[in-house]
Amino acid sequence: MSYNKLLKDFLIIFEVIKKIVNEKELQIKERLKKTLDDEIDSINTKSSQLANFSVNIETFKTEVLLSEKENDLDIILNFSKREELARSVTTKIQASLKTDQFVQFSIESEVTALIKQIQNKFFQKIETKSTPTIKKKPLPGATSSNKKITAKPSGKTISKPGSALDWNNISVISRVHSDEDTLSMKSFDFNSLYKHHGTKFYAISGFSDKALSSVEIYDSNADNWAIANDCFNPRTQFAAINYINDIMIIGGKQGGKRINTIEKLNINTNTWSMCPFALPTPKSGFAALSLSNDIYIIGGNDGSVLNTFEMYNLDEWISLPNLSSKRDELAAVTGPDLNIYAIGGYGGDSLVLESGEMYNIEIDAWEKIPNMSYPRRALSVITLPDGIYAIGGYNGNSYLRDMEKYEYRMKKWVNLAPMKTGRCTLSCVASADCQYIYAIGGFNGTALGNVERYSVVENKWEDVTPLKCPRFMHCSVAYND
Repeated sequence: MSYNKLLKDFLIIFEVIKKIVNEKELQIKERLKKTLDDEIDSINTKSSQLANFSVNIETFKTEVLLSEKENDLDIILNFSKREELARSVTTKIQASLKTDQFVQFSIESEVTALIKQIQNKFFQKIETKSTPTIKKKPLPGATSSNKKITAKPSGKTISKPGSALDWNNISVISRVHSDEDTLSMKSFDFNSLYKHHGTKFYAISGFSDKALSSVEIYDSNADNWAIANDCFNPRTQFAAINYINDIMIIGGKQGGKRINTIEKLNINTNTWSMCPFALPTPKSGFAALSLSNDIYIIGGNDGSVLNTFEMYNLDEWISLPNLSSKRDELAAVTGPDLNIYAIGGYGGDSLVLESGEMYNIEIDAWEKIPNMSYPRRALSVITLPDGIYAIGGYNGNSYLRDMEKYEYRMKKWVNLAPMKTGRCTLSCVASADCQYIYAIGGFNGTALGNVERYSVVENKWEDVTPLKCPRFMHCSVAYND
């Protein structure tokens, strides 16, 4: 076979292959163009629908406000989500249509990005998320100032009411622990947290052999206590919270009588003053916390054990859904998930509670959580990034050394190392770096001045410098430098 013959055959084969490739390429381009044209038409249709939907949303919003239905949390939350999602999708579609459609546009990637956006917006709570407020009928009998109060964002909030108990014939006990280490210390890397310069603890008022007007300040760097000026009206069974640059002292008892007044200590000037607003009714034994722009008051006793839940917002008190159980001498905190937890307490008729419940801010309702290992009243609770710690208390017979942690992701309680000293009506605070929990004062047949420090990493307690004045039915608040 000659060279010319081979060359001729090769050229024929090449032309055939070239023709097939060109036909396939043309078919692929036509299919791709048709697919993209269909997708663009679909998006244009959706964009038009979303534009109409945005108009409907604005109309719906106006109708809701005019009909005074802003107290309906479901409507408000669903409306806000739909409005934000519709605007976001419209913006992204318009931006996509301005780019090279054949190179950059992909429905699959757009859907994936949208799903991630929805998850980030609505299913992952973050510290900067603002808490929904639920407008309901203002409570009667509360005084209010005309000045709008803007709250300090979250921060550490400690609320530990004191308790009036039957102090006689009570022993100190400790449980035998079935430690579950795999679910406790190791679930969070506390060493990775930012180390603050230091934390100051304010141990406020309470009772010793008499009602105390003093405030002691603990410097965690120096490990010492100092007594501040005694210019505070003594209280017991009250609550204390951080609020802007103030520590607010709320309700409780003075001279055995329940009060509704609120005083504040300005951290910058170290001066006390009376707040222009007060609780709707005098009460004691309640829990209080601050979250976003609001103050929350939970349970307590006004002569009867209460299941009430109240919020101070924009110069008025607002009634929120009641607790499922009446609770006096309870403890409450904002959890790592930004929901509110009410734990333990006294339910009346000699009933000490082992139950807890969570206020779900998304649905405006209380939900039960698993019971603690045993009942506690006059306990203290602390929130750290890995869970909620319940410490000490009184179980109806004995003062408790025990501590357990609620693993909110696993929805279970885990027993941890017990304190050295059993106690109730104590106060607890956490260090700024979340490495330590401090148990301050309390009562176990006598007023206690000793202070213990729990290492979250090592799961053990140690003694630190005691209070200068023993105290119980007091409150402590942490303030970070």
